[in-house]
Amino acid sequence: MKLKQIEEKTYILENKGMTSCFYNLQDNNYVVIDPGHLNDNNYEEYIEFLKKENIFPKYIICTHGHVDHANSVVYLKSQFGSNVIMPEYEAYFFDNPRFFIEKVIRAKSVNYEEMYPTQRIKVDYVVQKEEIIVLDDEKFKVEKLPGHSFNHCGFSTPDNVVYLGDTVLSEDVLKKTKIPYIFDIDIDLKSKRKIMNLDYNHYVVSHKGMIKNKEETVNKNVDVINSFFIQIINYLNEPMTYEEITSRINRELKVGKSVLKYIIAERSIKSFIYYLEKYSYINSCIKNHKIYYKKLRDFKNISL
Repeated sequence: MKLKQIEEKTYILENKGMTSCFYNLQDNNYVVIDPGHLNDNNYEEYIEFLKKENIFPKYIICTHGHVDHANSVVYLKSQFGSNVIMPEYEAYFFDNPRFFIEKVIRAKSVNYEEMYPTQRIKVDYVVQKEEIIVLDDEKFKVEKLPGHSFNHCGFSTPDNVVYLGDTVLSEDVLKKTKIPYIFDIDIDLKSKRKIMNLDYNHYVVSHKGMIKNKEETVNKNVDVINSFFIQIINYLNEPMTYEEITSRINRELKVGKSVLKYIIAERSIKSFIYYLEKYSYINSCIKNHKIYYKKLRDFKNISL
């Protein structure tokens, strides 16, 4: 692990496929955006790194509540007494860690209890709108970028660097991603259009690193979404159930045998089906007590 300076007081840290953003407020006080995923086996190594680098995470900002972005909050707040800032609704993941297991995933068999901390955490400031957050007289701007999750937000540092979280994936990660996870594709596309109009010196994504060409990278993300729409439409010349669609995609993409991977893939594919039906590319009907989907018209590529 090593901090990389990208502007006067803004740094990034790459750790196990996750890029976090650090901003040096003054002396050894830092703002950390999306510190990532830690567990009982590796949190001590991360905390020792921070101490060695003389980094005190006075504030922790999370773009959203997914485990790979925010699970470390429990360890850092316990160790350093950090103030935690999260968007509204996303904060529910930590006000009640079982919320995700019981209300979102609803799949006991994947052992989400081991991935999320069991103890409750107080979120100190809940972001409810696009606003300027002042931390020790330094201004951080909230950019509402929902879609990947219900109330996902990006955050910019006073150095005019914006951290986009999971709204956009880097081109390297896109090549390795079998199915992009998007909670609501319609809203996600609006967020991607918004990013096209942002004006910052640097754009940092959580998976992974900095974007060199914003427009090109965002368009490649949209190309991946389009490819999934086309793939599903091509299946539906004949009616198929949702289970048949997901089974075929999982088999062709070699998703693997993990229950967790299948559940995440299932949630992702559902968003694509919903979008196609919403805009009348497909429709659904009941047959033999099952829901079937069938193609209505060819898919027209989305462009920003």
